[in-house]
Amino acid sequence: GQIGGGANLSGTSQSVTMGNVMNLGAGNLTLEAWVKPSNVNQYAPLLGKRQNSSNYQQYQMGIGSVSSNGSAIAGKTIFAFFYDGTSLGNAQSYHTASNIVDGNWHHVVVTRDPAHNVAIYVDSVSQTLVADLANTNAANTTNTAAFNIGYDNGSSYLNAVVDEARVSNVSRSADWIATEFNNESNPSTFASLASVASGAASVTYTIGGT
Repeated sequence: GQIGGGANLSGTSQSVTMGNVMNLGAGNLTLEAWVKPSNVNQYAPLLGKRQNSSNYQQYQMGIGSVSSNGSAIAGKTIFAFFYDGTSLGNAQSYHTASNIVDGNWHHVVVTRDPAHNVAIYVDSVSQTLVADLANTNAANTTNTAAFNIGYDNGSSYLNAVVDEARVSNVSRSADWIATEFNNESNPSTFASLASVASGAASVTYTIGGT
């Protein structure tokens, strides 16, 4: 993995499942993970909780995109999709304007803030987004399906190595995301202890990054 051991997912049948947890409703949230996908077009979730029956309530962060008519599209972009199971007019769907997948490690983060704005960060940089479904109301994604890493409870599996996946019920700030990225991408230069002379009364602790 990027930090330690990661989950190496084949894209055909492997995923990490945690059961019916991580219901975030219509509130603030942060979805994040380090990911090293194969350098190919794919449609697959990184993190998600998707009901694969009834009204298909869900939230997902993944690779590819979800179109304005709800179709899954393979690609090399990063997407965020939120759906309450009523109509697509109540969904939120965004993907990055630029391709992200290149076979290397990237820190990918999706946030939704109190004003229901959706943002996607890659390696601490806020991305320009394409709005497939630009709804101003946050979709209530509560459902009874399993939360998974690398699987949508249907037929889509992720082909990638995933590490340090996290879900939060708060919208992390840009500074928080940048600090986390700097710490995890190069911890040896993020923080250091200066040498202490004999008899010195204080220690200098230096934290790098933004």
